[in-house]
Amino acid sequence: MVFHDSDAAESRDMFFDRDHPLNITAGVNGPSVTVAISITDNDGRTTYCAENITKRHAP
Repeated sequence: MVFHDSDAAESRDMFFDRDHPLNITAGVNGPSVTVAISITDNDGRTTYCAENITKRHAP
């Protein structure tokens, strides 16, 4: 997975553990389900995966 944040000038290693969780959320919009993945870093900032996963499901 590739992660990015709003500060393009900064580069940092991303990791997850009990204190820095891998966050997974999903939303339904009609026939599509979108899954977003993010990590909360040492400074409490959230960094999102560069691409969300979108799948269509039967109505």
